[in-house]
Amino acid sequence: MWIARTVTEAFYALEYSRGANVLKKYWKKFRGIVISDGWKAYVTAFCKNPRQRCTAHLQRESEDVAHKSKNELAVTLYEKFSEILSDARIYYTLNHEKAQRITYANNLSGQINGIIERYLNGDDVMVSFGKKLKIAQNSLFTFVMHRGVPSTNNAAENSIRKCVMHRNVQVQAKSESGMRMLAVFLTCFETWRIRGQNSLSEMAKYI
Repeated sequence: MWIARTVTEAFYALEYSRGANVLKKYWKKFRGIVISDGWKAYVTAFCKNPRQRCTAHLQRESEDVAHKSKNELAVTLYEKFSEILSDARIYYTLNHEKAQRITYANNLSGQINGIIERYLNGDDVMVSFGKKLKIAQNSLFTFVMHRGVPSTNNAAENSIRKCVMHRNVQVQAKSESGMRMLAVFLTCFETWRIRGQNSLSEMAKYI
């Protein structure tokens, strides 16, 4: 199940693949800012788009490393990483000019450099996360530079829970037409919910 979310609408698609070919099928002409986790398909399909990596995903991974690593430095790095993200989120809410935002984002990225170097000098668990953070570094603070861009993909994560609930009850879609129907219904109902519209009233317009 694929889902795309904006402030005013949602779009669901049931496909047989988790690859970039699905993204190109539906969003080939999309030229906006992509907010996503670190799944490689997003990088492949949207290589020319500005991106915002979900900071919540990376922060949780950093916390996980702090628990798994035998190096006490991992805890310190998690705390420092969380502090930087917190500062960025606070700055995001303030009224600054675009040039100031870019300068601040570059400063934050420089601080991340120091954290990455220390991760890469740690044990295997730390090194693995350090490499992920290095890849994500250039798309960590896009939200600081552009007002209105969320720092996480939580909206899409929340919307995809509808699919999980359906899967747990129905187990699977039985046919191609069932897949399409489910995707259409989810798209309609979730979009109406986001817009604060009454689903029954909206559906009645199409019956």
